[in-house]
Amino acid sequence: MKTKVFSPEGTDLASRRTAAQLRNQVTTVLQSGEKVAFDLSNVVSISESYADELFGVLALEHGITEFVESISIRSASPVVLRRIAESIKERLDHEKLQETIQTLVTAKHVQQSQALRNALK
Repeated sequence: MKTKVFSPEGTDLASRRTAAQLRNQVTTVLQSGEKVAFDLSNVVSISESYADELFGVLALEHGITEFVESISIRSASPVVLRRIAESIKERLDHEKLQETIQTLVTAKHVQQSQALRNALK
């Protein structure tokens, strides 16, 4: 399987908008069946928002299993890797929390509806 390599421009990655644009390009490549590699050898720092928008959203949209199987990160410093890992974890944890809240709200709504129906009988 072919691998498309992306090398973000600059040493300090900070723009959420730029990360979203790159994410869209990466998604197109993944949808074509190719794998993706990020060459981060020139990156000194990465902001939380950039890491979240690029890596966190990719992990959420594609699932962590597909993310790990289809995307690799090359030549990143430990600090940059840590930021990426934290962003992925926070994004996935936030999504799980949202799902739990939605489940609880739905369950509460069902209970209230049943109680109302029982009261009207």
